[in-house]
Amino acid sequence: MSDSIDVPGVIALIGTFSLPAIIVVVAFIVDYKKKKKYYETLLKALELGKDPAQIKELFAIEKPKTKGNGIGFLKGGVVVAGVGVGLAFMALVLAETEMFAPAALLLVIGLSLVIVYYLVRQRSKTK
Repeated sequence: MSDSIDVPGVIALIGTFSLPAIIVVVAFIVDYKKKKKYYETLLKALELGKDPAQIKELFAIEKPKTKGNGIGFLKGGVVVAGVGVGLAFMALVLAETEMFAPAALLLVIGLSLVIVYYLVRQRSKTK
């Protein structure tokens, strides 16, 4: 038995679990810097003696947020369900019964996202 460490395996394992965390941290930093720049500009405008109406016009360049129609749920649901079906097909071809459980889980998650889309759509139609 060898006592050597599988360096590429360790790097792959560390990368697999740390990359999502790094992406989240970078997203928070970028959002923080954007908000900081916004408030610094707002503070500078107040220091220059701009009245609230002028400041509101100055920042009105940003487009207002629109209410989502939930199409992301449908897209995500179809993709996740597709991955589940593909995994199930791969398990069938390779005769690996252990892969049916994750495939079923992904399929159910995908179908539930599609159901959420239809529920959101019905609720937005009634309003």
